[in-house]
Amino acid sequence: MYEILDVPGRSGIRLHGGNLAGDRTKGLITHFSGCIGLGIRQGVLSNQRAVLISQATVSTFESLMQHKDFDLIIEGDHA
Repeated sequence: MYEILDVPGRSGIRLHGGNLAGDRTKGLITHFSGCIGLGIRQGVLSNQRAVLISQATVSTFESLMQHKDFDLIIEGDHA
């Protein structure tokens, strides 16, 4: 499982599979607590917006990356 390192004030950020990323304070389900979920498309599961085809996407990503480290650069406004 890939982990994103050197994020100021954060740790344990991972790229992994999962489907739901709802706001728990609103009673929704989430599979991600600050992590990044990979998927091919958006849809709806359990009456929530969802990331679909997630596990297969993670497997494909890891295979294409050959499990090697890489630099992730995020640009733009992230507020």
